[in-house]
Amino acid sequence: MNTKAKKSTSKGFKKNSAKAGSQCRRKNSCCNHAADRWLRHRRADLMAHASDAERAAYRVLCALGYKVIRQHPINTGRRLYFADLYVPALRAVVEIDGGYHFTSSQRRLDTNRSRGLWRLGYHVLRLSNHDARDPNKIKSKIAFLGDS
Repeated sequence: MNTKAKKSTSKGFKKNSAKAGSQCRRKNSCCNHAADRWLRHRRADLMAHASDAERAAYRVLCALGYKVIRQHPINTGRRLYFADLYVPALRAVVEIDGGYHFTSSQRRLDTNRSRGLWRLGYHVLRLSNHDARDPNKIKSKIAFLGDS
């Protein structure tokens, strides 16, 4: 008997053992490893290129005592969105809008995105780059959200 084949099967790994429709061996994971890998790389890329305003808003929210997730993926059923900041305790998505968000075409896209997130039960807070750097503005928006 071939000892190499015996070693590989003793660890539970077999070549071509994953058949269509079989369950993944990883716990709490879908079977699409390539999609998982793409998602991780995309999030890492978005976090590496975060704006100063986004970093400032993240620090303020953390200082207020909230757990904050940066570049949280949200699937609306039609599209996959990456929320700039997500506050799970409030189920709130904080979007930091730069200058190009004030064009008519981008406003329409942002409105569609906000509506899709709202339908899923998320609260969407939009902050301009200027407002995202102001801790008092962030506090007032979060307080308004907490009251509703």
